[in-house]
Amino acid sequence: MSHGVIIGSVVILSITVATWLLLPRSADSSASIDACIESGPYKEQCFQDLIMKASVDEGLEVAFDRMSEIYSRDRAFASTCHGATHELGRLAYDLFSHQEEVPLSEKTSYCGFGFFHGFLEELFETSGDLSEAREFCEYVDLRLQKTLLGVSFACYHGIGHGVVDGTDPELWNDAGRYIEGGLALCESLSDVEEHKERCASGVFNALAIAYENPKYSLGNDANDPFAICREQERRYAREACYDQMNGYLAHTNATFADALRVALTAEEAYTYVAIHSLAGYTAQIALPNEGDLSSYMRDCEQIPAAYREGCAKGFATGLIEFGNPQKEHVRAIETCKGSGVFEDVCFHGVMNAVKDRLSPDIKDAFCVHVRAEMGLERGALCEETMRSA
Repeated sequence: MSHGVIIGSVVILSITVATWLLLPRSADSSASIDACIESGPYKEQCFQDLIMKASVDEGLEVAFDRMSEIYSRDRAFASTCHGATHELGRLAYDLFSHQEEVPLSEKTSYCGFGFFHGFLEELFETSGDLSEAREFCEYVDLRLQKTLLGVSFACYHGIGHGVVDGTDPELWNDAGRYIEGGLALCESLSDVEEHKERCASGVFNALAIAYENPKYSLGNDANDPFAICREQERRYAREACYDQMNGYLAHTNATFADALRVALTAEEAYTYVAIHSLAGYTAQIALPNEGDLSSYMRDCEQIPAAYREGCAKGFATGLIEFGNPQKEHVRAIETCKGSGVFEDVCFHGVMNAVKDRLSPDIKDAFCVHVRAEMGLERGALCEETMRSA
């Protein structure tokens, strides 16, 4: 039996008995989501099964639509949406490996481009073929680069992430050796410096996640999370490292303010990168919460003036990157309006993120919303910026 057939079988079998009992037999997705919401401790698994079932039965596009619908109905889904897109990427690799067309669209950007991360993780776990990974990223560029500016870099990030996730267990006790092969691959991957940097960002993202898992025994010091970054000789690798310790900082500190204080210990040349990236990741953590998210920006006021705008822009970018698919801009604008001294900075951060990450129809809706909520002047600036995208 081929690997692809096995994957398909496992996906179908992974739909739990509990979920099958909960989901209506009709095609009414709203009723199915209601059943998941009412399933208590099984809610997250139920949502995941619902999305996977949509992908198997109706295709990838419908699965993304189902995910967007779930996010709109249950704000807590923001915390698991990125992981759900990883799983859709893994399923898509099955199509690609059998020379079937992968239906790529702007929807693959949902929830932090996790689709591409999952696709490349599955590729490296299955074939480990770098040329196949490069071929896929070139295919993605060809299909989406005119409408989704950030997609190529998300794909190369996935290569770095995928190759490190399969690191030999004998290397688990040494962070430097753990990432050595991945960084070497990134260096040979492309002549384009930004592709190397994005690949390296995937390597350090995988490392930061591994730091939190005791099984890897990597022994990172939470008080000095950037030690591995200072060891990097290549500038793009060093910058990628400071950028990707964001989740580790967020998870090992009780508050955003605490995490910001640790980010300030980065080398001066990379402190802005560390602050901006941490703030973006924090937006992902904040989005499931009810109420005014602009309160997070008040923590940005407590750090040195040179980094405050980077902090606010990073948070604004994260609101778009991890926001409710098709409606990312709504909560982002709401946050900007309440952010006081950071209102203008927040608006520009959101606008640039929309320009780079969202589809043309959403860009139009965004500017209409900006005009209605933030005035004619900002609305006109938004329209001009989107026309030049």
